[in-house]
Amino acid sequence: MKKSIHLFTTFFLAVFILAGTMVATAQTPFIKVLQPNRTHIVWAYKTRHLISWKDNFTRPVNIDLLRYNSGNTLKGTYHLAKNVSGSTYSWYIYKDMDHNVIPTGDSYYYKIRVSSTVDPSKSDVSDHYFHVSAVASNARIRVIQPNRTHIVWAYKTRHLISWTDNISGTFNIDLLRYNSSNTLKGTYHLAKNVSGSTYSWYIYKDMDHNVIPTGDSYYYKIKVSSTVDPSKSDVSDHYFHVSAVASNARIRVIQPNRTHIVW
Repeated sequence: MKKSIHLFTTFFLAVFILAGTMVATAQTPFIKVLQPNRTHIVWAYKTRHLISWKDNFTRPVNIDLLRYNSGNTLKGTYHLAKNVSGSTYSWYIYKDMDHNVIPTGDSYYYKIRVSSTVDPSKSDVSDHYFHVSAVASNARIRVIQPNRTHIVWAYKTRHLISWTDNISGTFNIDLLRYNSSNTLKGTYHLAKNVSGSTYSWYIYKDMDHNVIPTGDSYYYKIKVSSTVDPSKSDVSDHYFHVSAVASNARIRVIQPNRTHIVW
C-alpha cells in the first residue's frame, strides 16, 4: 500500500512539475530582431534585403517599419508584411502594404518591429537606426558617347548619346557649354526621365526652346544624372563641337557650268 502511495505521489509530482514548466514556458514568450540591427546600415531603395529574428512563438508574426526623426520621435509606421512564418522575411524596399512609398534620405531614421499575430504586445524593435538611400552606395554612371577627342556634330543632325550604369530608374541628360578656359558658361536641358542607356539627340533646341550655339568657340560636354539621386552623375571627359553645317557639306554649281553658254 505504501509503495502504491509513493508511486502515486511521485507521478503526481512529475505531472505537476511538467505542467508548471509548460505554463512557465507559455508565459515567457521571446522574440529578438537580428537584422537589421547594427549601426551604419544603409539599404538602397528598390533593392532586396533580409529581415531576420528569433523567437519561441508557434504562430506567424507581423513586420513593421518604424520611421523616426533625428530627435528619436516616432513619425510613422509602415506595414511591411503580415502572417509571416519562420524567422526571415525578404524585403523589397519600395512600398508598404498600403501602397505608401518608403521615403529615402539621411533625414529618415528607421527601425524594424516584429510582433506576434496572437498578441501584438509581444514584439521586439531593432536597437539601432538604419537609413534607406535613394540609390546604392556603389551606384555609378559612365558616359560612353560622345566621349573622345575631335568630335564635331552638325547642327540639325541626329546623334546617339550613350552611357553605362548600375542604377534603377530614369536619367536626365544635359549639355554643358564651356569656353576655351574650361569655365562652365551654360547648361542646356536635353531630356528628362530617359529609360535605358541611350538617347537619340536631334541637335536643334533644348527643352526650354533655347537654340544650341554652333562654332569652334563653344566647347560642349554631356552630363547624365540619375533622377532618383541627381548627385549620381557623370560628365563626358572630352569636349566636342557643334558645327553650323556638317564637315562633309558641299555645294556644286550645276548650271551654268559649261563652255559656250550665251544668255
